[in-house]
Amino acid sequence: MRRFSGGEMPEVLGKLARIAMVALAAGRWIAGHGTVPATDTLSHTVRGHRWIDLEWLYEVVIDLLHSMGGPVLLSVAAAFCFTLAVWLLLRLVRPHLGDTGGVLLTLLVVLVILDRFTVRAEMASFPLLVGVLSVLAIDPTNLEAQRLLP
Repeated sequence: MRRFSGGEMPEVLGKLARIAMVALAAGRWIAGHGTVPATDTLSHTVRGHRWIDLEWLYEVVIDLLHSMGGPVLLSVAAAFCFTLAVWLLLRLVRPHLGDTGGVLLTLLVVLVILDRFTVRAEMASFPLLVGVLSVLAIDPTNLEAQRLLP
């Protein structure tokens, strides 16, 4: 895992804050207009360029969370999603790798994805992915569960 010097930390936190602020602004725009934009409304370099906002639901949800509880609730939501993803992963791998192997693999995954768990779309997609994998692991021959996969 990369360690940051004192001078780099504000730059890293600034980048993460900008990512969260863009998502909040997009969610506010979508909630205010009642539609997902067909063009880029927030960019100053390609304003009006056609695009598809794939993260629109996430942006609306974090805007709602932010309006209800501000940055504190966003941080709690990110921590909840991170904990849920780790718990689901540990629950998924322990039967196959045992307690020690499951914990070691989960720890390795945590170290790899740790910097992705800020207020960004991954905070929702990781628990959802592990949840789908958990459903499939219950009975891999279940055709109904396999329909969840593309």
